[in-house]
This record gives sequence, C-alpha cells and structure tokens, in this order.
Amino acid sequence: RGDLGTSYRDGQPVMKKLGSGLHGTALLASCSLLLSIILGIPLGILAAVRRGKWSDWCIRLFSFLGNSLPGFLICVLLMYVFCLKLKWFPVLAKKSVQGLLLPVVTLAIPLASRLTVQVRAEVLRELQEPYVAGAKARGIGMGAILFHDVLHNAMPPILTMIALSVGSLMAGSVVVETIFLWPGLGKMMMDAISARD
Repeated sequence: RGDLGTSYRDGQPVMKKLGSGLHGTALLASCSLLLSIILGIPLGILAAVRRGKWSDWCIRLFSFLGNSLPGFLICVLLMYVFCLKLKWFPVLAKKSVQGLLLPVVTLAIPLASRLTVQVRAEVLRELQEPYVAGAKARGIGMGAILFHDVLHNAMPPILTMIALSVGSLMAGSVVVETIFLWPGLGKMMMDAISARD
C-alpha cells in the first residue's frame, strides 16, 4: 500500500518526509547533470579537434583529476578555497542559488570528466570515418562537418552514458548533501541512521 509507517523521531509519516527530501535531491542532481553536459560536451569536442595539442593535454588532465578525486575531497577543497579563503559562498548550503552552487559543482566535476573522455573518444572515432574525408574533399568546412555529421553520429553512446549517470548522481549526492548540509534524501538518510530512526 506504500505505507512506510511513521518516523520514530518525530512521528511524521515517512512518505511525507521522503517527498520533501526528494525535492532537494532532484534539484541538486538535475542542476549537476545540466552543468556536466554544458562542460563535458564542448570540452570533449575541443580535445578531439585539437588532439595532441596543449589544450587537449590540459582537458585530459582535468578529466583525469576529476575522475580520480573522491567526492568528499572535492567537497572539502571547494569549501576551503571558496568558503573559507575567498568567502564567496556560505559554508553551509542554504536553499538559495548561492548555497546550491558548490554542491552542484562538486557533483558535476566527476560526471563532466567522464563525459569529456567519452565525447572525445566518440568524436575522434567519427573523425576517422571515410565520410569526413569525403566531405572535406567536397569543400565542406570543418565546423559544418563537425556539428552536422560527426556529432549526430557520436550522440547515441553519449546520451546512453548521460542516462546511466543519473544513478551515480543520486548516489553521490549522499556525501555532498551530508557535507554541505543540503536538505535532500542523502542527508535525511544519514540523519536517520545516526538517530536510529
């Protein structure tokens, strides 16, 4: 029947509490996914087009660091630099755009890094196809080839990866919500475990 009972802590229905937490997690995850797409796809295309040049090496280094750093370390580094040293953001996330920004960036960095690597690999694979050489021979500009043909053919695996990343965003939000005290399902779960609720 969907009745999960009442909370031991405050007597409220569990489904009602889950609904309020789901809103915060969904907002955090959707903003992070959007930022990851905005960063990952252009960086992947740039790295593929400028393969072997310094910009490609810098983007690949960013991707390597973003993939290898754990989420809690990214949280702590961002808080130290932007909250404590520069004092641009509040240490504890509030339900505002300013409070949302650092948790979103923390979740977006690993996903944008993986997306950049995937986009670079797919675009490089498509650039080696015969239709690209044929289009160049007919005098079509590289920009038109890239945006009309290459990206169109490279998109299916990229979209698959984006769709599969939604689960990892929801899982990663547990750490981020707990550290930034963002009101979502992750923080609610950790609070319930601590209180034996």
